[in-house]
Amino acid sequence: MADILFKKVKCNAYLKKVHDGKFIDISQEDFEATYVDYGNLGKLYTVSECDGSLDFLKTYYELIEKEFVGFVVGIRDITATAYLVADTGYRYNGEEFIYVRKEPKDIYKCAIVYYGNNRKRLVPLENIEVGD
Repeated sequence: MADILFKKVKCNAYLKKVHDGKFIDISQEDFEATYVDYGNLGKLYTVSECDGSLDFLKTYYELIEKEFVGFVVGIRDITATAYLVADTGYRYNGEEFIYVRKEPKDIYKCAIVYYGNNRKRLVPLENIEVGD
């Protein structure tokens, strides 16, 4: 992987950030977590049991197919999709509280590719060909 750093590469796809409108709204007073989805169907609310179940999938990045050429300047892991989980925790005095965590589902090893002046894209390593 380190052999592609600072080399010219040909790419055929990249990851684009997605704003899917999904989040968790927490009310500590009512001891309730609500899954909110502002997706294609409008606004949907689902009250969570706060038991750590993996049933609310959020998309952070989507794969876009496009060919371009650029230079690799770094490598990092990107979480494309993850489950948002509301769970119940306990303090040292026995008091309950709600917390939110993210359980990654799809993780890509990506190269940071600059393809223009101050323009960069995150490209999965399987979508890269090293140029001459």
